[in-house]
Amino acid sequence: MAKTEGHNLINVELKNWLEQAGSLALELQANLKVSKKPDETAVTNADIAVSDFLTGKLSSTAPVLSEESKVTKEILSAQQFWVLDPIDGTVSYSKKQYGWSILLAKCELGQPVEAWIYFPSEARMYWAKKDSGAFRVDQNILQPCGPASKTNTLILSPGTEAPEPMVDHFSETIFEYGGANKIMKVALGEADFYPSILKKYGVWDLCAPSLFLVEAGGQFRYQDKGSFEFSSPISDRTFFCAHSSIDLEEMSKMVE
Repeated sequence: MAKTEGHNLINVELKNWLEQAGSLALELQANLKVSKKPDETAVTNADIAVSDFLTGKLSSTAPVLSEESKVTKEILSAQQFWVLDPIDGTVSYSKKQYGWSILLAKCELGQPVEAWIYFPSEARMYWAKKDSGAFRVDQNILQPCGPASKTNTLILSPGTEAPEPMVDHFSETIFEYGGANKIMKVALGEADFYPSILKKYGVWDLCAPSLFLVEAGGQFRYQDKGSFEFSSPISDRTFFCAHSSIDLEEMSKMVE
């Protein structure tokens, strides 16, 4: 597919803010401080610093719902707001491994309409817009992503067990940290299927990568059916991310 000049499509200032936030996160890896949130999940000084930096930049354009900030009725009732995960894949980040990312989505009426996924340690940035496609951002050039080739590969989080029929359905199973990292691997053709089964997650984990996956030609669906919806900041609804060829009804029966 042909490359597209992106300076008329993407917000270059926003792209620059994300790159600055990525640089900040990389700098803080040298002096990392890890603590626990009330829900016992890990949070680092970088999560908070990146959240504060981007919230400060974005809040003049629309309210910001960040994983590291307080959820308010004003944000949830806004017609348009940003959803931010300052560092998705804290385990990978704290170990200085690849796979962590900064996730940002613009939502309108509870639905993501624009997505940014940035992997600072790999200098890879992706952007998607509802009904307009999914792209890798190279400088200000947009390189279209998808539809991906089929790999017959299942991707899971380390320590996660999938139902045996599901594992047997695929020729290979790989394990990766970072929820967005796994969704992006499906979107980019490095895996075919990622199920999140009975695992708690935040809306900030899904907003950006779910839109990118769909715009790249893949499938996102909850097991109990339905596309992405903003029903609650925290959920444990099983969801599937899949190559376009995967029969999600068949996959759903395997986890019932």
